[in-house]
Amino acid sequence: MALCRELDLLSEASVAIDGSKFKAVNARDKNFTEAKMKRRLERIEESIARYIAQLETADRRGDAVPEAKVARFKDKIVKLNEEIARLSAIKAEMMKSKDKQISLTDPDARSMATSGRDTGIVGYNVQTAVDTKNHLIVAHEVTNVGTDRHQLSNMAEQARTEMGVETLDAVADRGYYESEEIKACEESGITVTLPKRHGRGRLSLSRRRAAHLSLYERRGRKDAAPLLDKQLQNLRAESSVHDRLRTPHHAMGARSRSRESSGSA
Repeated sequence: MALCRELDLLSEASVAIDGSKFKAVNARDKNFTEAKMKRRLERIEESIARYIAQLETADRRGDAVPEAKVARFKDKIVKLNEEIARLSAIKAEMMKSKDKQISLTDPDARSMATSGRDTGIVGYNVQTAVDTKNHLIVAHEVTNVGTDRHQLSNMAEQARTEMGVETLDAVADRGYYESEEIKACEESGITVTLPKRHGRGRLSLSRRRAAHLSLYERRGRKDAAPLLDKQLQNLRAESSVHDRLRTPHHAMGARSRSRESSGSA
């Protein structure tokens, strides 16, 4: 970074912060959370109950059921009980951890959601701060926390230290929106620009564009905290479906007016 400063490659104190999920060398079956452990034990108990019911049926039928089949049922029950004992030991270790999660192959890896629906990986969330002018990575950190919500002030402070500046502009996506993080940045001389979270609602395309103020637009503002201004606070979550529904009617009206104008001419 010292060389980059000497070459004047970091002349603009501005960074973009984002996180990327990287898969660890740890299969999902080798990672356990409280919910996953509960489901696994419930499935095993259901299997044991099913085999016991089959054994009771075999006892009632007597010689009609081959002994080899009965022995196979008993063997499966023994193995399932051994699996319960193994999982119970893993559960005991899991409950000792702070986040109630354990990975057997890579102990530091954690289960985290990805952008796809009902998908996830066991891995790491790598945080990166990139300068907005030359796209150089000025700071990075490997975390095993699945969300970005509590990473903003930490990464912005690291970037400011590496760039050797007193004040810094930082931009990020809505995943970083957290009031305490924003406050910490403002108090330390770091100005952040990011869209506000809008719960489960979705913004229409025009509203999303308005929410994502560019760095240059933000610099033109005179208020100290552009992300907390009245404009962003009053943005309401709207379904983009309404915009799509309105578009055809608008187009039909435009065509109708066009025909009337051509007819009158």
